[in-house]
Amino acid sequence: MSITQINAESSVPIEQHFKVSAGPGAGKTRWLVNHIKNILHHSTRLGKTRKIVCITYTNVAIEIILNRLGETAERIEVSTIHSFLYRHVIKPFGSLISDEYGLNIKDIDGHDDHVVSLSKVNDWIKSDYRSLGYLFSDLSLTAYHLENLQWILKNNPQNSLKISVTKRKGQYSQNGRSFSFISDTKQEKLINYKKQYWRAGIIHHDDVLFFSFELIKRYPFILTVLRAKFPYFFVDEFQDTNPIQTKILEQIGQEETIVGIIGDKAQSIYNFQGADPLQLSLFTLEGIAEYQILENYRSTDKIVDFLNCIRLDLQQVKPGQNGNGGNPILIVGEMGASLRKAQELCHGERICSLSRDNITSNVLKKEAGVDCPSEDLLRELVNADSNSDRRKVILSCIKALEFAVEKRYREAIKELSKSLEIGNDKTERKKEALRHLNSILDRYAEIQEMNLMEFYVFVKSNIKDSLANPSRGRPKRVSEK
Repeated sequence: MSITQINAESSVPIEQHFKVSAGPGAGKTRWLVNHIKNILHHSTRLGKTRKIVCITYTNVAIEIILNRLGETAERIEVSTIHSFLYRHVIKPFGSLISDEYGLNIKDIDGHDDHVVSLSKVNDWIKSDYRSLGYLFSDLSLTAYHLENLQWILKNNPQNSLKISVTKRKGQYSQNGRSFSFISDTKQEKLINYKKQYWRAGIIHHDDVLFFSFELIKRYPFILTVLRAKFPYFFVDEFQDTNPIQTKILEQIGQEETIVGIIGDKAQSIYNFQGADPLQLSLFTLEGIAEYQILENYRSTDKIVDFLNCIRLDLQQVKPGQNGNGGNPILIVGEMGASLRKAQELCHGERICSLSRDNITSNVLKKEAGVDCPSEDLLRELVNADSNSDRRKVILSCIKALEFAVEKRYREAIKELSKSLEIGNDKTERKKEALRHLNSILDRYAEIQEMNLMEFYVFVKSNIKDSLANPSRGRPKRVSEK
């Protein structure tokens, strides 16, 4: 297949599948927004009930695209893939398979991160103690494995899914047989663990992909509905797509709906969630056109030259307006030594670093002399606190507060109303959650200075007076940090 070179302002046919590859600073999002505007002006296939879908991977990216679309945004659905599938597949059609999987459709209200509930782990183990009783020997290791469960597309003609542990840690021996904890647990038993949540109306982000995939595979008319509602379906940052999402998108694009993807396989950052940058290279549909944007409007000329030396598959072009800049320096070596070398080269200037996780980030901060916790305290709290109610409420309040600070109020209210279990009526529960959220926000500056023990006291006094204080042992030590 030939590849056509375009730039951020180029127009391409609106009724043809497309794949756009572009490096950093190429204006990928700008091109996609311009393409959407072009469709809005020229397409005859849109209407009040027929919209363009634009999928991206973060709420920040959603806001950027919506702001750039301006008044036309009401004719486009901009969403994450999980939110889109939840809204258009699981909510309207989930009841078709709810009995089989014990899915409590009535009480489902969105999708959440998978935070392991030790009470649900205990219930799961007790339900099949003969097979799972050995997991009681180390509940923290069991929780670690369960936290890393993920649905994976099997490489077989049936395109079926399996649930698997993405990180392996620790062994257990029983009667001469070695177990790799959850890694060796049979599929039906892992699904029974998930059912502990599903029966309570809780589905996790990864479950959204599982249920959507199963529904579409069993009931192809769902694809007909999606195609009728969305004649154009675009995915930004496609390098962060996992194979399950790709398979769903390929099926949508088989008829009627025009599918477009845009990304850069070298910029994939969601491997830990099952993303596979090869999906960008392998993705194809009948008649798909392939494009490249080679300009780099972000980096200086010398940085572009350097990037082109280390990456041969996509040679970027200097538009001539970025300036020459200083010579870039690449430091290779141990993390702490690299940081000290950077400090030496920068002669005391402020240094910014990006890390994959909080632990690495905090180690770097410590190396740089910045006061910070030595570990991820929230993770330590989850592992240390055996009181599931207390743990759930504290984590919920912290997450709701951060959602609210980011102006994601709907998610903040949902987080509080679900975790605090206030009343039975959903409307009243949300009103009460909003009241509690206001009380947290009113004292945000004060809360920022609290340790976890002080935050416990605040939550107990202002939100849930039945909350038990940690009185001794590891939970109390963690909360006082």
